[in-house]
Amino acid sequence: MKWARFFTEKKTSYFYSIGLVVILLGGALLRINYWLQNRNLFIDEVNVVRNLHERNFYELLKPLAYEQYAPPIFLWIENFFTILFGFGEQAVRLFPLLCGLASLVVFYNLLLCFISRKVAWYPLGLFAFGMIYIHYAATVKQYMPDTLIAILLLLFTQKIDVTVCSPRRFVFQWLLIGSVAIWSSMSAVFILAGVGLYYAAIALRHKNY
Repeated sequence: MKWARFFTEKKTSYFYSIGLVVILLGGALLRINYWLQNRNLFIDEVNVVRNLHERNFYELLKPLAYEQYAPPIFLWIENFFTILFGFGEQAVRLFPLLCGLASLVVFYNLLLCFISRKVAWYPLGLFAFGMIYIHYAATVKQYMPDTLIAILLLLFTQKIDVTVCSPRRFVFQWLLIGSVAIWSSMSAVFILAGVGLYYAAIALRHKNY
């Protein structure tokens, strides 16, 4: 009976692993396919690209023209890609695509911090096949990099344990992570506020003021 149960559990675990891989690959292929369609830029994308074309790296630190808003690191990476590959639709959408693909893997790792693989397929499937996530993975806006950074911040929160990490190392890590996040994503300030409250709650619970 024990051997039968062992093989049944192993078979079930193998089944869930295959399912999760299929979801990840399916989400990645959908994003790549949407990117390969090479549709025309819409007006907001055009205005972002106009700023890239008209400015150097230093000038991208200043407020953007044409009613556009984007964080500096996003603009710098986009500008770097235009230098390498030109201003074609696929070239300017390459960075959001890479962020969309990376988000799938990071989100999967974040899920495993809270739930088992047996139920991770459901939220992972929603994220992998949600049309809004596929769309923004091939759009010249900062929304998919914002998503990746938000997920990364939550994952770092689970990996950096304030109860065992030395205060100096803890502060240094979050100074570095927080600084890069804020320069990369305008919405990161809200996620970081939540991270601070999370760590404060842990400190209060352990009475480690």
